Amino acid sequence: MKVKTEGLAFLLILFLTGSACPEEVQSEKEQIAVLSAFQGEVLIQEKEQTTWQAAKEGLFLFEGDKVQTKEDSSAEITFDYENIVELSEDSLLKIQKIKIREDNSKESALKLEMGRVLAEIETIPFPLSKFEIRTPTAVAGARGTGFMVEIKDEKTLIAVFKGKVEVRGITREGTVTKEFLVPSNYETSVLPYRIPQIPYGLSKSTTIWKERFIYLEARRKQTKEWWQGLSPFKREKLREEIDKYRTLPLRQQQEIKKRIKTLGWKGGVQPGRWQSPELPSVPYQPGKINGYPGQIPIINP
Repeated sequence: MKVKTEGLAFLLILFLTGSACPEEVQSEKEQIAVLSAFQGEVLIQEKEQTTWQAAKEGLFLFEGDKVQTKEDSSAEITFDYENIVELSEDSLLKIQKIKIREDNSKESALKLEMGRVLAEIETIPFPLSKFEIRTPTAVAGARGTGFMVEIKDEKTLIAVFKGKVEVRGITREGTVTKEFLVPSNYETSVLPYRIPQIPYGLSKSTTIWKERFIYLEARRKQTKEWWQGLSPFKREKLREEIDKYRTLPLRQQQEIKKRIKTLGWKGGVQPGRWQSPELPSVPYQPGKINGYPGQIPIINP
């Protein structure tokens, strides 16, 4: 009886102190991901589904979803109203992980399966938070950056226009190689199962994308200012509702979208147009440059 009593006392102590668990398990939520704008033919495949559906502006996206752009098309995705990626034509992107932890650190992992993506990323409080874009041959980790990732044949090209990016190759076993830090105005390429090439200056074919980031930065700052302008209660309420969005009936989904619009997120004539009364409008304006595929770097004064 004495042994049994001591054992129960020991378990009670462990329970009260929490020392029975070697690591504290923190609750995690998903960041808000939204298809904030698109042009042309864009398709969405939801997690664990085999069919594709036509994109709709303002559509919420979740872990496991895929976004595909067709010829002469592009798509803009906003993550937690502070980071923006733009998918060029003939591209395929999967949202692998968009976690937000109890301590407000975030982990974002996107997989580019084909094509090109431009990323305008808020400063990352490394190493607590991460924002990575993976391809079949490379991993690019942002540190608060404007950069481009492109798949050409079997090679991955990473070009950095602002800030710096950590680039690693992927081995045959699926592990990552030694990292290379690519600074602003440099690029690197990664072949299958190789370490990244030593960074070199931006080529002419990648330099044409540099001005695009002035526009993307304006979009990112505008979305962040709108989101931060909401009260903490409103932000948390929206996060909770969007987290269970796909389990709700259509009427409640429409109510959530309507409420977001009344708070300042409004679509206009042009896809993804922002019309917050306190902020200047920065419309989404994709296009093409003669001789170069993708979007023209249009700058709004």
